[in-house]
Amino acid sequence: MGTSQREPGRRDAIVEAAYQCVADKGLYGLRMRDVGAAAGVNIATVHYHLTSKSDLIRAVVEHGHDVFLRHAAPPEHPDPARRVVTHLDRVFALLEDDPRLAHVLAEVALHARRDPVVAQTVIQAEERWRLALERMMAPLPRRQSGPIARLVILAVKGACLPPADPAGLRAARRELTRLVELRLDTRSATPAPETPAPPQRTPAP
Repeated sequence: MGTSQREPGRRDAIVEAAYQCVADKGLYGLRMRDVGAAAGVNIATVHYHLTSKSDLIRAVVEHGHDVFLRHAAPPEHPDPARRVVTHLDRVFALLEDDPRLAHVLAEVALHARRDPVVAQTVIQAEERWRLALERMMAPLPRRQSGPIARLVILAVKGACLPPADPAGLRAARRELTRLVELRLDTRSATPAPETPAPPQRTPAP
């Protein structure tokens, strides 16, 4: 086993090359030999880090969702609506700035219908995202935050599907933001504090 196979960052370079390959050619065009050439390694090194095409696909999906969540992290803000809206702003800005991400997410979502390995990886990644969205909406109970989180995920997945439409992406962003703000408006969701009853006076003897 060559020392070059164990060099730090080698696996990351392979996954990044595979990510670019999926963005350019789709999952059907993903070839381990092509990934190795793009990463500057031989195919034995690719197999050392990711032993099968299924492992490579799983790594690409996880990499895409990691990029997604890392760049779209919400701020620490006391208002749940502001946390989610900021997250959405960053999500859609990322999709516009990095078209590769939308291509990869759309490709794996479509491929998941036919490949159980991809489907399981997508389900796990989306579950992490759903839980992150629900945490952003705390202290809203899960029976309310869960449907909103699923709506956000479905809307963003739909926005990633081809053909690319920047104007449509921006329109979807505005409408989704408006809906989330309506549902998470803390001013209407939080009951007004009760006015304490005036103390009763003891009647004079």
